Amino acid sequence: MDQRPSYRRTFGRLLGFLRPYRWSLAVSVVLAVGSQAAAIAIAFLTGDGFQEAVEGHDRDRLWWVAGAVLVVGLVRAIFMAGRRLISGRQALGVEFDLRNALYSKLVRLSFGFYDRHQTGQLMSRATVDVQSVRFFLGYGLIFFFQHVFTIVGVTAVMYATNWRLALVATAVTPLIVLFAYRYSSISHPVLREVQQKMADVATVAEENIVGVHVVKSFAQEQNEQAKFERRSQAVFDQSVQANRQRAIYVPLLTFLPLLAQAAVLLAGGRMVSHGTLSLASFFTFNVLVAMLVLPLRMLGMWIGQAQRATASGERIFQVIDEPEEIADRPGALELPPGEGRV
Repeated sequence: MDQRPSYRRTFGRLLGFLRPYRWSLAVSVVLAVGSQAAAIAIAFLTGDGFQEAVEGHDRDRLWWVAGAVLVVGLVRAIFMAGRRLISGRQALGVEFDLRNALYSKLVRLSFGFYDRHQTGQLMSRATVDVQSVRFFLGYGLIFFFQHVFTIVGVTAVMYATNWRLALVATAVTPLIVLFAYRYSSISHPVLREVQQKMADVATVAEENIVGVHVVKSFAQEQNEQAKFERRSQAVFDQSVQANRQRAIYVPLLTFLPLLAQAAVLLAGGRMVSHGTLSLASFFTFNVLVAMLVLPLRMLGMWIGQAQRATASGERIFQVIDEPEEIADRPGALELPPGEGRV
């Protein structure tokens, strides 16, 4: 159970648990895309639509724009509510299937497996690790698709609106991709070790609770307390290392999109002052840039959650892939039902 497979292969296996929920996943993605498309529509309504109403002194058109914004906003809220309901049920279904698969494997393993592995480690895999996987597959993956659509869709609209300003806005994209890849590479082993240390703490606690009579009979309270403190200190140290990485890369990934926003303000302001860009188009473009900034700023958080889920998946699959020392011969027949009495 010490082999560590490629985290990409582990991530692919985790996605396999979404196969029974592929239709609900597709509906959730469509709803997420619809909600972001509604947000882009609101940006144009508050930009070009508002300018036409003001410049034409058309009060009726102004009311029409305000009503359209409310209707589109309501549609977006409905899409978001439906997505959360469906993805929530999907997340619980994935957790249910994953926990059942893990338990089904545990009951088939021999006594020798339990002699070699601590109960707390197995309990940690069945609880903490399963929940980490559930949260990402149920919620994080949907948000990932939503953010990807936002980035692709908003970027396309920006280039269609004004390709010069779009170039300014997307100039920092290579840096964002570079730092995101770097964060993904270095965070995975650290987060995997955090999960392992947490399982070590659970092991010590479980052994002392179950064997409390033995501990007290041999007056080992202080020794066990010292052991628990050492394991807790190890979790603390490893978590600090993970947080140190997060403290460096997440703010950096948050700051880089703001550089693009500042550059657009400077370049767009000069274009408006020179008369090469209308004020309404400049306002619409800034709304689009603001929509682009949020998913880029969230990139670091989703990378961390994906790596944590993958690290948990590795620990779960270490149990599921454990060879069974005692297994039925291929083609073995099932025993007939007994008579019901001895």
